[in-house]
Amino acid sequence: MTVALVTPVGVALAVQYSGYRVQHTGSLPRGIYRTMSGPPTRGTIGMWCLPLAAARLARTRHYVGPGPCPGDAEPVGKIVLAAGGDTVVFDTSGAHIAGRRVPNTRPRARDTAGRPLTPAPYRTYVLRRDEVWLWSPYSTRSFDSRYFGPVSTRQFLSALKPVWVRSMPEVP
Repeated sequence: MTVALVTPVGVALAVQYSGYRVQHTGSLPRGIYRTMSGPPTRGTIGMWCLPLAAARLARTRHYVGPGPCPGDAEPVGKIVLAAGGDTVVFDTSGAHIAGRRVPNTRPRARDTAGRPLTPAPYRTYVLRRDEVWLWSPYSTRSFDSRYFGPVSTRQFLSALKPVWVRSMPEVP
């Protein structure tokens, strides 16, 4: 029994510390990704530290595990929906870019445990050059910018390139 537990954990740790990352949540397709350098731009798949208040909430509610980010939170894998200079109109139906509503951005009133969720303020955001709007096209329940608003690019850890994933649908 011990060997059965140690082997998967050992493999995951070896992958994690060799420039690869095991993605285990629904925000991105589950699988193995290679970490890469480069600036976060629209469409970048990346690892991010959450803003402190969001990280504390995410840790308290067990959305994320312990990790090296502020609030003792693990980084999250998200996609950059909008970047510096872009305009995001955020309302009760979700995020709108260039007049089109983006799928999987409508905020939910409650999380999967029935606890209330507070969305980011409904308004028009013109992102500064050092800000991005994060999302997941893969999950309607992703904890992303619809709940904490724009994120500073200083919270960007690395870009990710899929190496082996269960499925990688097209991003709309």
